[in-house]
Amino acid sequence: MIRKVSMLLPLWVSMSTACCSGTVPEPAIHSVPTQADIVNDIDAVTREKLQTEREQLSKRMLHDIMRISNAGQIDTLDNRVIEGIIPLLDDESDIVRGRAACALKYFGPRARAAVPFLQKAETRILEEERKATEHDEFAMVSAYDSTACIDEALSRIRGIQ
Repeated sequence: MIRKVSMLLPLWVSMSTACCSGTVPEPAIHSVPTQADIVNDIDAVTREKLQTEREQLSKRMLHDIMRISNAGQIDTLDNRVIEGIIPLLDDESDIVRGRAACALKYFGPRARAAVPFLQKAETRILEEERKATEHDEFAMVSAYDSTACIDEALSRIRGIQ
């Protein structure tokens, strides 16, 4: 067993040296998404008919926006991205609505146009919860609740950290 490991060690060292020397390109996962990537993400969510797929696609959209924000490049995205996210706040899936709200928070005050839509989404959630528990106080409501995301987005857009 020791012999096999020692035989593989030179191969591993040469591979790690190649990665560190820059001769092997970094995986695409490390690159920062572009505006075109985000627009494609939004379009994919919008076009998808299956709720579970929209939820997965909205996760990718949010993740890409987070990566752009973490790289300090959120200002490279123009208002068309915000305008594309706003309709997702009216999705039938609370998960999609929540992820749209979370995405908008990264834009801060630039996303002021989304405030009435965020408020409408929050009202919708509260109404859905009220209806669900109207006749049964122990009724199950969605396991996912986007109100926290909406509240945080509204706070950041209004400049309240």
